[in-house]
Amino acid sequence: MEERLKKLKKMSRQYRFDIDGSFCKKWNNGMGCLTFVVLLESEKKVLVNSTIARTKDYERVAEIFPELEIVKVAYGYPIFYNHSMLWAYRNGYVG
Repeated sequence: MEERLKKLKKMSRQYRFDIDGSFCKKWNNGMGCLTFVVLLESEKKVLVNSTIARTKDYERVAEIFPELEIVKVAYGYPIFYNHSMLWAYRNGYVG
C-alpha cells in the first residue's frame, strides 16, 4: 500500500507526506496541510477528507485503490486541533 500512496502523491503537487507519516493535502495557498487519506485495509475502506477534496481527488483515489470503498469524512475546523481523522470517522463525522 505504501507504493500506491507514493504513486498517488505523484498525481498532484498538493499531496504530501506529513512529519508523522500521514498522507496530507496542502490548502490555503500552501499555508495549511491537513490529513487527506487514511487507509483502513482490514475494513477494505479508504477515508478521504471531504472538506478539502475535489472531484478530481476522488477520481485519483478510486484509480489507485479500486478495490477499496471510499468513505467521505468531514475532517476540518475545529476537530483537527484535538483529534485524528480516524477519530472523526469512528465518531460519525461522515459525509
